[in-house]
Amino acid sequence: MNAQRFTYFYWVLGLCICMVPLISVETPPLIDYPVHLARQFILVNFNQMPALQANYAIDWGIKPNLGIDIVVPWLTTWMPVMVATKVFVAITLLLLVAGTCALTFALHGQVSLIALSCLLFLYNFNLAGGYLNSLAAMGLMMLGVAVWIKTASLNPFIRFAIVSAMTIIIFFTHIFGLAVFVITTGVYEISRFDKKKFTSRPDLFVLLTALIPVLILWLLKRPGPHVSNLDFGSMIHRFTIWLIPGLTFNYSDIFIILVMIFGIFFSFISAKGIPIVQAMRLPVLVLVILALLMPHAIAGGGLVQVRLPALLSFLFIAALPPQLLPSRWITVYLLIVFSVLGVRIADITHAWKSMDTDFQEFSAATQVIEPGAKIIALDGIESSIKRIFYSHVTDLAILERCVFVPHMSKIPDQQPVIASVNTVHLDGGTAVPMDAEQLEQGADPEISARLLTHTFPGWIRPYYANWPKNFDYLIHIHDKEIKNNPRPELLDPVKTGTFFTIYHIRERPKPADLKCKTRS
Repeated sequence: MNAQRFTYFYWVLGLCICMVPLISVETPPLIDYPVHLARQFILVNFNQMPALQANYAIDWGIKPNLGIDIVVPWLTTWMPVMVATKVFVAITLLLLVAGTCALTFALHGQVSLIALSCLLFLYNFNLAGGYLNSLAAMGLMMLGVAVWIKTASLNPFIRFAIVSAMTIIIFFTHIFGLAVFVITTGVYEISRFDKKKFTSRPDLFVLLTALIPVLILWLLKRPGPHVSNLDFGSMIHRFTIWLIPGLTFNYSDIFIILVMIFGIFFSFISAKGIPIVQAMRLPVLVLVILALLMPHAIAGGGLVQVRLPALLSFLFIAALPPQLLPSRWITVYLLIVFSVLGVRIADITHAWKSMDTDFQEFSAATQVIEPGAKIIALDGIESSIKRIFYSHVTDLAILERCVFVPHMSKIPDQQPVIASVNTVHLDGGTAVPMDAEQLEQGADPEISARLLTHTFPGWIRPYYANWPKNFDYLIHIHDKEIKNNPRPELLDPVKTGTFFTIYHIRERPKPADLKCKTRS
């Protein structure tokens, strides 16, 4: 009993440590987080703010990417949207832990301290990218597999109802989680197939029938834009994707990657062979092969290949049997886990606080912009990593001034916020801030005309074409020592910050005075 209490203590302590970065900042500097935050602000305040209604439209429907859009507006009944969106990040992290623990219990009948190592991989490339729905679906997927395993003895009709409900929840959270759930449970049952007793056939039948509701939902889903951008990337991607579980572009990444390599090596040595339980060997192997074959981009989506490696780290940990960790090594194991976790969280918290200070400075500066204005961003940051993390900082202006931002992701078959009829011609889809070359191209009427007839990959649109005529403000995101006006004949500076300059685009009329309440 005392040992069990200590186990609970370690879990609670570890989870509390993992929440420190979230508590320490106002806006978690995850790449896509400003996009998610701005969309929640629009969903919550759309009916009360004419400025939002002029720039955006709400388009609900059957869309398999709605996790955060369902949960956060509901949470705002009790808390501000800024807090509710951070709470969803916390829920996502907890789902990954809960999924790992549930699958561990389903496979081994207990949750050993080995599963505690999953805390080291909560801050991974997918979280740094802000892929919140995808990560939440990973946690739900592991919960779903655990439910599938533990309900094997139930009445088939009851099992059908439970699994159908789980698949519907996963479907609406993110389609990635559903696809992996189907593959994992299907291969799990195939690996258990007994040719003599046919023991897996009823289970496979229940699984297939439980998928009928989500299949119907998929058929009823409105098709998205027709895009074809199949790209397998370079060969180096096939190798670097395995760093994904520990990659956040922070100094502590090296510790996590070393722990990952050492942990895999120790597991094989301790098990004197394949360390994971027999039931999960084929499912994990199939997912590893799929990760190696996964394209870089497909059907309009990008960075597709980064999803599975992050999930595999949690699946691998859940599949490790408790006896793999000898009791004499528990103290050393706990010391390593909490030491590395402490370094990891301290490093991420420091990095987040620095970027959050910049984000807050920018949000305050946007008060010079008229509510409902149309803004365009110019990327002038030299560091490729910093450029990525600041690529959506301009979306924070939506919370302050209800502005239109053309590169805030607005994909009709994935998100409930789209461009309004007034701004759809300016929308950039999944584009990013323009670079210096695009700034020049968009200022040239002849080049702009050609851009508007050119087909771009995926959901990217040339929103910067004729930008001097279409937008009210240009926000130049730059390195802190660079503050030069990129087009002085077209731009008048109105506000300068440590890493940005806000310019009014000359000869643009003042936008209509539309109502926009500040953050709620």
